[in-house]
Amino acid sequence: AGALADSRVPPEAAAWLSELTLRDSAGEPTPAGGLVLGGSPAAELLDERVLAPVARDLVERCGAAVLTAVGVRGHLALVRLTDVLVEGAGDGLLGAEAAEDLATRTLDGWEDYLDLLTARLGGGVLIGELVAVADLDAVRDEAWPAVLGHLAADPDLRRALLEPVRADGGDRTRSAPSYTAWWLRARTPTALGLGDPFALGTAPRGLRELLAPVPSGLGRLDAAVLGALGGVGAFAELDGEAWADLLDELGPVGTPVAADVAVTLWRALADAAEAAVELDRVPERLPALIGPGQVHMVHADDAAVAPAPMWLQRSDVAALVPAPAAVAVRLATLLDLPLADELGDGAQVHPDDDGAIGPTPGAALALVPGAPSTWLEHDDLHVDGAPVDWWVEGTGPDAVVHATQLAALARGLAQAAGRWELRHALELALTEPGRAAELRTESAFDRS
Repeated sequence: AGALADSRVPPEAAAWLSELTLRDSAGEPTPAGGLVLGGSPAAELLDERVLAPVARDLVERCGAAVLTAVGVRGHLALVRLTDVLVEGAGDGLLGAEAAEDLATRTLDGWEDYLDLLTARLGGGVLIGELVAVADLDAVRDEAWPAVLGHLAADPDLRRALLEPVRADGGDRTRSAPSYTAWWLRARTPTALGLGDPFALGTAPRGLRELLAPVPSGLGRLDAAVLGALGGVGAFAELDGEAWADLLDELGPVGTPVAADVAVTLWRALADAAEAAVELDRVPERLPALIGPGQVHMVHADDAAVAPAPMWLQRSDVAALVPAPAAVAVRLATLLDLPLADELGDGAQVHPDDDGAIGPTPGAALALVPGAPSTWLEHDDLHVDGAPVDWWVEGTGPDAVVHATQLAALARGLAQAAGRWELRHALELALTEPGRAAELRTESAFDRS
């Protein structure tokens, strides 16, 4: 009591103060850190079968302030570990034996969390400070909404949830989720609905179609807290583990996938590859094109990345995952897939006839000046024996475009010129040349 009158008990004393042997309400000797103060918020939130009430006569004799100072729980408690070294997996914290004992006793799943730190931060790294909410495994099932409310509202508890753990040293980019965030996502009761990522209400439609909604009962929590619990507001917020889980959960091999959902996912995967996201594990199955407009979940061994639009006609080579040419190689590396043009027999065009060379209509060249000035028309067109409507050899003005009809020519010219988004306008210009001037003026709104 005298110490409290002068100042707060130093945080570094918590490790040994909480070891003081007191008595619970049944008279059993119990460390201070294993007791709760009767009538306190902790008594309402924590299960007395895990943390028993402290003996009433000790409360009358010492007072609540002294008992909570030595570790008796009056509220949700924090554990602070400072200047600790995370060694390899299973080796725990070095140079902080008392802190290690405290963490093991009060932080459920501590060894598993150490493995996560090692995976995210590497072995042999120093953590300046690690703050965690203790005794989460003792929360009453019915008290979770109140506990989450406390975590969101109390500044110290909120920081312990939201602030990531960072490794001291030259590389400041290495970080891991807080123990509190990790535990809530990995070990809370299933009824709470946490664990897998879920879409925030502000997430784009495609993400909301792929992820579960915010679990019931969490709607009053703010976006930052929901994010720590697994809420996702954009595809860019998905980490490697979340991506792998998301792909796995789309269904078993053979499950149809709606075209709009597949396109949204393919675009997001391309963005992830461009942003150099690393998957924690390579997915075993993923959505891919198996025929015109048909997308199913396929085994990864049966899939390949299509590096250009013309390859979407070649589902005979593999089930295809479309990707813009600029990121196709990165996406193939990310998903550990081959490129479709690595599987074809040289990807050479084998038409049934020599084709008839003709000039590219001026209406098309006005829309895409970078397109070839000529093209080859075929009655039938095959690539490695597979029938296709169009094919392109090379890129830019020197490309050779093969096509069987005008709609196919529009696609060939669009790919050759690197303006795939103009394929529909090109088709209209080729089939209705009289509208060329109209289409050209509308192109003022196109991105350059």
